[in-house]
Amino acid sequence: MNRPPHRRRTAGTLADDGTELCRAAGVDTPVVADDELYVARGGETAVLTRDDGSETATFGGTPHARAGQILVTSVRGWARTYDIQENMELWEYRTPEVKVEDQLLRGVSGMVPLGGAVYVVAAEGFHELGAAEN
Repeated sequence: MNRPPHRRRTAGTLADDGTELCRAAGVDTPVVADDELYVARGGETAVLTRDDGSETATFGGTPHARAGQILVTSVRGWARTYDIQENMELWEYRTPEVKVEDQLLRGVSGMVPLGGAVYVVAAEGFHELGAAEN
């Protein structure tokens, strides 16, 4: 069986032939929406274009998902939502501390926006957060 040579995938956009088009060093799995990559970098979320990797904006925290124009991130036990068109924070929610074997834990391991709510998995359990009220 003939196999093509193994190509290492990097954080970036790959063309049909596997050519690397851009690279973002030191990032976790990005959130991809429309023509943008939302990548964690130094405690912030950098917004990069998919075509060349140029940075267009930054938001606080690690990206988890984007739904429409809403970006959800987390940082040190805080769940945050941003309006990416207005480049502003909408709301934040602090998860409770949990004591586990002489350690205090506070953290967000996952967030999913769905149907006007944000579902948060944190150190002490599951949270369903409603839409921001004006």
